[in-house]
Order: sequence, then structure tokens, then C-alpha cells
Amino acid sequence: MRVLLADDDAGIRLVVSLNLQRRGWDVDTAVDGDDALAQATSGVYDAIVLDQLMPGMTGIEVAEHLTRDVPVIIYSAFVDDHVQRRAAELGLPTVGKADIPELLAMLDELRAG
Repeated sequence: MRVLLADDDAGIRLVVSLNLQRRGWDVDTAVDGDDALAQATSGVYDAIVLDQLMPGMTGIEVAEHLTRDVPVIIYSAFVDDHVQRRAAELGLPTVGKADIPELLAMLDELRAG
């Protein structure tokens, strides 16, 4: 199973990537919204995890441009009412950055299918 993890914070990318790899995921990373969109549209992923506040496009903006039917999770320390509402309109779950176990559980659930 392959996941794209987009976050502009190198430390977050490292910690989350290591946790995902330990659970058997192949992980590709993106450093900003533009990189995330380019990789998401050119690669084949079983899930995409997007930070909300990144240089270039936000996680929500990246998700709005995706045309493939791939599960997307917004994973961010910044999830206000507007972000929650827009994510809900797009059918995207949101997870706070402090809740890595919840993110891992969501991805495990996707994998189990």
C-alpha cells in the first residue's frame, strides 16, 4: 500500500513517514501543495495525507484539484471551522497533528478496506 504524505515541516514528515513505514506503508513525501498536487496526479496512491497550511496550495486546495478517487485525509494543526466545513463538503476527514495514533488508525482502516 502506498501513501503520499504532504507537509512542509521536515520533522513531521520524518516522524509520520517512519510510523507509516513501520506499519507496512510505502511512503512518498511532498514538501508543499504544488509538489503534492504534482505527485498525486502523476502517481498511484492508496491514500493521500495533506497538511492544511503549506506553501503554495493548502491541503484543501490540493484536494479540490484531485480527480482520482483516492482517500484523502487533512492532517493539520490548523483546523478551524472554515477548514472543517470545507473538508466536510469534500467528504474529507480531518485529523489534528497531535493525533498520530488517530491518523494511523484511519489509514489502517482504509487498508483493511
